[in-house]
Amino acid sequence: MNRHERMMKQIEEHGNNLLALYPNATERDPVKLCKKLLKIERRARQLATDYCNGNFNSGDEWEHADKASDGFLAEVEKVLGKGGPSIHINWDARGCALKIDSDIMAAGNLRLYSDMGGYGLIAPTFDGK
Repeated sequence: MNRHERMMKQIEEHGNNLLALYPNATERDPVKLCKKLLKIERRARQLATDYCNGNFNSGDEWEHADKASDGFLAEVEKVLGKGGPSIHINWDARGCALKIDSDIMAAGNLRLYSDMGGYGLIAPTFDGK
């Protein structure tokens, strides 16, 4: 199996795990689900980076970031549906932005990729390794 095939397998497995956690997801294809969530993740991660760097035109960076994060979470809910573990925005720009709390991950023994802090990653990047 080459690297691209391994990457596609990782994406499909992750999408299937998300579908098991979020049975009301509007997108039922696991690969398309991951692609939609990755688009939101990239924009949310850029928001976290901009917030950390102070790259907002308004004087109140937190108010701007908070409003934008509400929009991202609404987009995620539109894709994943209601129900399932709650998702939050991580404001540390060094990692993924869309996460499930580490306590929920530990208590539920959830099968998702996680970071070193135990937070579940909604839209990790895959490299086929």
